[in-house]
Amino acid sequence: MRYCRQTLGDRCQFDDAHLSVDGGADVFPVVASSAPELSFQTKTTVPDQAATFNRAVTYGASPVELPENYRSYGAEFLSPYAARLAANPTPMT
Repeated sequence: MRYCRQTLGDRCQFDDAHLSVDGGADVFPVVASSAPELSFQTKTTVPDQAATFNRAVTYGASPVELPENYRSYGAEFLSPYAARLAANPTPMT
């Protein structure tokens, strides 16, 4: 992570492909503090959508790739998270 940050600067971006409410508690804070932009891809199934999206926002993610069944969440559920994610810093844009 340090090498990426030192070499690429603001072009360095870290991604995680299995965000959920379990696991990663030891890694995500380190990753979040090491990169100017952090993005997540959710697991295929997300048992607790609210906790998962809150976790992404808390770690400073800007984009989050949604699971296949995201339409079942509804716009009323997703809209507040979209606004909160958009408020996180995105130096690459």
